[in-house]
Amino acid sequence: MKIEFVKETKIDGDAFYFTQIDGSFVDKSLSYTFDKAKALYDNIVQNKGKINFKEVLESVEIEEAK
Repeated sequence: MKIEFVKETKIDGDAFYFTQIDGSFVDKSLSYTFDKAKALYDNIVQNKGKINFKEVLESVEIEEAK
């Protein structure tokens, strides 16, 4: 897996930053602010490419009354 932090500069000089994994753009990683985009990239690297997080915070099963 290759995780890259990318800066793209348009011909008018505007720059934006994003993360890509194995050449594919990571959804919601784009920002015009370096620090915000870099924080997202660092989080992706730290979590070994995992970009979506889901955890069950609480759970209960209740039997239906007969």
